[in-house]
Amino acid sequence: MARTARGGKGPAKSSAKEILRDEKVLRCLEHRKLGLTWDKVAQLEGYATPSGPYKAVMKYLQENRSDAVDEFRATQDTLLDEMSAVFVGDALNPTAELRYEASDQMLKIMERRAKLHGLDTKNLQLGGPNGEDLTLAVVLARGLELMKGDDGSD
Repeated sequence: MARTARGGKGPAKSSAKEILRDEKVLRCLEHRKLGLTWDKVAQLEGYATPSGPYKAVMKYLQENRSDAVDEFRATQDTLLDEMSAVFVGDALNPTAELRYEASDQMLKIMERRAKLHGLDTKNLQLGGPNGEDLTLAVVLARGLELMKGDDGSD
């Protein structure tokens, strides 16, 4: 998929420096798809700390659409699905001994998935059933109300 300029308007106007940075980030994505840790990716690509490649990749994921990004997201989604399968049974079982620990792990997995797909932003706008704009926080609050059995109608 073709890359767009920052802000998504028109074709990208990339300098040689930006192209080299993007290539480095794509190499980081490839390393992660192969299962390397962020620490190892940092060593291979010359970052001072593991947070360097992590932040570069997350920024790239938020700003760009490409086959490499889509493939990385799919790989990470599969991993998150496998992790979820470990905890979901206990998280949903009211009599499970480790219910709260499993629920905590499920929430962390859900947060990670939201971040991976750019849904973690506080100001994300969603369309409501009546055409009104809803922030993600409002949608989540309404979902919690429904889970508790309070649909907001009196």
